[in-house]
Amino acid sequence: MRTPSRPVVAVATACVLWGLAFLFAKVALAELTVAHMVLYRFLIASVVLIGVAARAGKLPRRHDVPLLLLTGLLCVPLTMLTQFAGLERTSVASASLVIGAGPPLIAVAAFLVHRERLGAWGWAAVFLSTVGVGIMVGVPGSGHDWTGDALVFLSMCFVPLWVLLSLRFVHAYSATSATAFVLIGGTLTLVPITIGWSGLPPIDVSGQAWGALLVLAMACTVAPFLLWNWGVGRMEAGRAGVFINLEPVVGAASGMALLGESLTSGALAGGALILVASGIVTRS
Repeated sequence: MRTPSRPVVAVATACVLWGLAFLFAKVALAELTVAHMVLYRFLIASVVLIGVAARAGKLPRRHDVPLLLLTGLLCVPLTMLTQFAGLERTSVASASLVIGAGPPLIAVAAFLVHRERLGAWGWAAVFLSTVGVGIMVGVPGSGHDWTGDALVFLSMCFVPLWVLLSLRFVHAYSATSATAFVLIGGTLTLVPITIGWSGLPPIDVSGQAWGALLVLAMACTVAPFLLWNWGVGRMEAGRAGVFINLEPVVGAASGMALLGESLTSGALAGGALILVASGIVTRS
C-alpha cells in the first residue's frame, strides 16, 4: 500500500514549518521569557483558531472535554515550555537536531498502542533517521549545551502522547476542529501556568519581537498543526512521525544560515541520512 501523496505533502510541509519555529523563537526570546513567548504564541494562534472552530460549526462533546484538556496540556505547556526552555540554553542547530528523537518515539508508541506495523521500509526509515540524529547530536556545533539538549529531548517524550490522543479527535470531528479544540484547550491550561511561573507578560517589546511572535503563531503553529492533523488522519502515525526528522534539518540549516551557527561535516552527513529516511517512508 502506497501512502497517498497529499497527506505526505501536508505532513512534510507541517514539519518544515515547525523547523523554522526555533529560529523565530530565538528572536522573541531576546526580549521575552520562555513562558511569555510561548503564551503570546498560543494566545495569538487561539484567537485565529476560535474563528476556525466557529466556521466549522462544531463544539466538543461534553464527555470529550477532559481528554481534550489533557491532550492540550501535553501538547502546549508540557511540550512547548520544556522545549523552548531547552532552546534558551542551547543553539538553534543543536536543539533542532535533538527533535529527531521524535520519529522513533512515535513509531514505537504507535506500535504499542495501535499495533501499527510500518513494515520493512518504515522501520528502515526509523533506523536511518535515528542513526542520522545520533551522528548529528554526537558532533554538535557552536552553542551546544547538554542541559538544553536534555530539556528538548524531554519535550519530545510528550509528543507521542498528544499525537496519539489527538487522533481520536481527528477521527471523531475533523482535522480542523480537532486542531482548534486541542490548541485552545492547551492555551487555557497554559495561562495559569505561565502567570504563576513568570507573572503577566509585558507588552512593551519591539516590533521585531512582535513580528517574530506573529510568525510563530501563524506560520509555525496554526498552519502546521492544521496540516499535520489533516495528514496524520489519513496515514499511519508511525509513518507520519518519520517526517518530524525534517524539523532538525530545517532548524539546523536556518541556524547556520541566519544566525551564523556551525555544524561539522559529520553532522551534515547525519542530516543527509534523515532526508533519505523521509524519502524511504513514502515507499510501500
